[in-house]
Amino acid sequence: MKILESQKGITLIEVVIAAGLIGFLGIILGDILINHQSLFNEENLNMEIISENKRVLKDISNSVRNASDVLVSYTIGADTYQTNDQSLVLKIPSVDNNGNTIFGSYDHIVFFIDALNSHKLIKKTLVATGSSRQNSEISQTLSLSDLKFEFNTPLVEDSTLIKTELEIQKSSFGKTKAFRDQIESNLRND
Repeated sequence: MKILESQKGITLIEVVIAAGLIGFLGIILGDILINHQSLFNEENLNMEIISENKRVLKDISNSVRNASDVLVSYTIGADTYQTNDQSLVLKIPSVDNNGNTIFGSYDHIVFFIDALNSHKLIKKTLVATGSSRQNSEISQTLSLSDLKFEFNTPLVEDSTLIKTELEIQKSSFGKTKAFRDQIESNLRND
């Protein structure tokens, strides 16, 4: 009678079990990575809209604090800008190249929603002759969802305090996030 020698190696059943375990662990690990990436993208989107909202509100607040007056309307050339709950016209004392106020000279800053793109908030600076500021038109955000200006008096031209409420909304990877914040600013040069 011949005794079979045991052969070294891996049996088919062991290979199937090992492959099953590796596959199962791969699926679990892949799921964890996908969920982590989704959470990372969501948090990135949150930080982006909060940062953009704060930046825009800070710029509006700084402009209000530098202003001497809120104007009901301002016309330059063929363009007329009016202050209402979604646009703001500010009159700011002009400054020369040394940072000194130019007596009787004023620059104007207008915040308004673009007529062609309701998600675009524009800051337009219109300067007087001799001012060190530059004429400019800057897109503050392309993700505007809501904008509201409130004044502390019924007549905007008498206002000394402006409350600005702003909502920024963005989408990424099929998820839409919004952030709403507000700030109150006093006209310092009133």
